[in-house]
Amino acid sequence: MFSKYSSLLKICTTVLFISSISPLSQAELVVIVNPENTLTTLSHASVRKIFLRKVKSFPDGTLARPSELESGNERDKFNTKFLKKTESSLSSYWARMLFSGKANPPRQFNSQKAIKTYVASTPDAIGYIDSSNVDSSIKVIAVHK
Repeated sequence: MFSKYSSLLKICTTVLFISSISPLSQAELVVIVNPENTLTTLSHASVRKIFLRKVKSFPDGTLARPSELESGNERDKFNTKFLKKTESSLSSYWARMLFSGKANPPRQFNSQKAIKTYVASTPDAIGYIDSSNVDSSIKVIAVHK
């Protein structure tokens, strides 16, 4: 009987070790722009202002077109880490902004692949994806673990 528990313990330990070193456990949320964008970095405060449409342009004055996920863990993580808002507070925020005519929410996409494609093909676009989806078609300008 002890050998059964010993084997189970070895399996659990191996699974925990592998999961701790796997890319999934090291995943980061990254803010991306088109490679033609001259920005190399963007502060979290600037990201927040752009995605909440408090400013309509990047720090260099060029137009910024934010894009976001419709739903999911990455959206929740972005809202919490970058925007400092829950989904319900963000919904209330956009209801007020729309009612007052001050701003429209960012364009929404149903997948990270769709955001990446949009940003890669739109020079003034900005979005966010998991770092595991980064390739040379886009440029990373902000990171949050």
